[in-house]
Amino acid sequence: MKFYWTLKSLPELQGIDKRSALKIWRKAARRAMKDPKYWLAFLPAGVCAGIGSIIGGPLGTGLGAGIGAGLSTPFYFNAARPHVADVVAEWRSRKSGESDGQE
Repeated sequence: MKFYWTLKSLPELQGIDKRSALKIWRKAARRAMKDPKYWLAFLPAGVCAGIGSIIGGPLGTGLGAGIGAGLSTPFYFNAARPHVADVVAEWRSRKSGESDGQE
């Protein structure tokens, strides 16, 4: 499984301007919230925050959550990717419909 760390690295968003890609991502992420894999992606952040709080108190909690969030990012992107593909297809369909109506 290939891991993606940024929106720019997602193949589904290649060739789409930054502003549209961000809108697409937000819509896809909202859809992905209904998927259990999406929520499981945040598990490492919670576990690391818990371990950090045991070891280092409030500072450890913040540090652990930061490390956990870094570990969660690729799983979060992969959980949302199917939704990104769907939203991109809708966006392209709508965009081609707009250009057809202008001719």
